[in-house]
Amino acid sequence: MTWWRSAAVVGLVACGSDPEPKPPTWDDVAPILEARCAGCHQAGGIGTMDLTTFAGAKDWADAIATATAARTMPPYLATADGSCGEFAGDETLTDAEIAVFAGWAEGGALEGSGKSVTPPAVPSLATWDLELHTPEDFPVSEGTPFAPSDEYRCYRFPNETDEDWFFTGSEVIPGNKAIVHHALLMVVDPEAVGWYGSTNGAEMDAMEDQDDRPGWDCLGTVGGGARERAMPVEWAPGQGAVNLPEGLGVRVRPQDVLVVQMHYSMPTLALQGQSDSSTFRLRTAPQVEQEAFFAVPDKFIESIYSIPADTLPAGRESVDYTWDMSVDELSYYAYQDGYPSGYKLWGVIPHMHQLGRSQTLTLDPDKGKEQCLVEVKSWDFNWQRVYFYEEPVSLSAGDRMEVRCNYDTTSAPRDVAPGWGTGNEMCLMGMLVTPEP
Repeated sequence: MTWWRSAAVVGLVACGSDPEPKPPTWDDVAPILEARCAGCHQAGGIGTMDLTTFAGAKDWADAIATATAARTMPPYLATADGSCGEFAGDETLTDAEIAVFAGWAEGGALEGSGKSVTPPAVPSLATWDLELHTPEDFPVSEGTPFAPSDEYRCYRFPNETDEDWFFTGSEVIPGNKAIVHHALLMVVDPEAVGWYGSTNGAEMDAMEDQDDRPGWDCLGTVGGGARERAMPVEWAPGQGAVNLPEGLGVRVRPQDVLVVQMHYSMPTLALQGQSDSSTFRLRTAPQVEQEAFFAVPDKFIESIYSIPADTLPAGRESVDYTWDMSVDELSYYAYQDGYPSGYKLWGVIPHMHQLGRSQTLTLDPDKGKEQCLVEVKSWDFNWQRVYFYEEPVSLSAGDRMEVRCNYDTTSAPRDVAPGWGTGNEMCLMGMLVTPEP
């Protein structure tokens, strides 16, 4: 029995003569699509179909009803009902909106008056001050011994200013979405000493001289013994333009250079040998109210340096991996000197690979006052993003944070190792923080 016929039965029992409710029409559906969906599902948007006209949406009515009922669309992965963090720009649908899509599909996708949808602007960085391009039509290689179907390539860009400035927003436009797994932009001080005792500049020069292709191989972050000072841009599939909360910015000093890392994934022969040229658009400011830092801890990845490394057992529908850290450790992951009394947490970036199922971040799980900070119940690698809080969360020195990742390894032919390759897994929780004095 359809939803409107069920309602009619209830009405007749209650009143005896109420007319059968009419199913929703395009007039009811269009305002929801305009508010919630058309930013992506329009000509030039990242959605795979244009839903701004009745003719364009009618054939997709069943698919829209199915995807919205499953809450896979809009692709807002974080739980947003207030039970685990309160986020700005929540894009989830209400139960009533989902019911409208269901009723429209069940009722035959009726046109009504055929009103038009005014599509909002395609989400993008409204303005930018700096644009970087990776080499034109860069030919991607066949990967590395550590990740045969993946290549990590870094490119250095000079910083042509003599004063400090700040990142306040970014947008990454991948040139070849079929092979771009992720993209990073890092701030590196060439004169600072890297991991192995030589300067970052010397390490980058040595890596760049290893072959005659643009840039250098850089598994991890900058690669070799070089170490980044900040990582203000982290792009993965699904991430659109990022505008930092008002008043925040990530510092770049005159002596710093910018390094872009492109991770190309080529799991099939058809993808190997393809090329890419990607674009980074950056919004900047000469001053901000507060300096912000991105921390990107992942202790599953860090276990690579242990013997043996942690692994996920193959052939299981549900495998948990949990790690924790003290708030005090954020100073290391945020590339800071000293230990502040605490932090404000402004946003989070959950990240796993293809086998991930769910991920959570909790504060003080062992003190009887556990606070859920973010929860992704149904992970989808293709729809990653940064989730900013309505109000920043206070993190005090001595508090502990716990990250729990769950995976389905039934498709894995062998135990799954941590790593940056697409066939490996991660349990990363990116965090945008500002230190408290």
